[in-house]
Amino acid sequence: LEDYDLEIHLVKEGSMLSKESKSHDKFIHGIKVLMAKNYIDNLSEEVRKGLKEKAEQGFWPLRPPYGYIKGVNKLVEIDPEKAPFIKRAFELYSQGDKSLDWVCNKLYEEGFIYKSEKPKINTSKLEHFLKSVFYKGSFVFRDKLYSALHEPMVSFEQFEKVQAAFNKDNKPLY
Repeated sequence: LEDYDLEIHLVKEGSMLSKESKSHDKFIHGIKVLMAKNYIDNLSEEVRKGLKEKAEQGFWPLRPPYGYIKGVNKLVEIDPEKAPFIKRAFELYSQGDKSLDWVCNKLYEEGFIYKSEKPKINTSKLEHFLKSVFYKGSFVFRDKLYSALHEPMVSFEQFEKVQAAFNKDNKPLY
């Protein structure tokens, strides 16, 4: 304030701060700013603590991933409209001889619509879905793996087949 020679009127406080303000007024304002900062920091800590506690109980603490919707009692549930898309992607890629690009095209040909504004999914997003442990019934939150309470969309075996397909050397190259 002093560098810019500004005068600030704090209407709700009923005070004014400027270059000519008394040191006591500046001191009180500084204390109020620190209290506000403390309130925000404390609120942030409490939210983080709540999210961590929710995750430790097995509940997904954030917005549900694609193919799931918010359900009752803090659980996420399988979305009947979008889940077939994810299940079919796992089914196709678990065969081990298909590329991500081929799977994207095949899903689109079969009538699976990723999003209305972007009907065909791109390979990086599909790869993200296929590597997400959320679909097999667990999840990673803040770099820690948790066992989840939600219903898995794919079996453990099918998930492992897909991961093995990612590690294969004989996939077609484009």
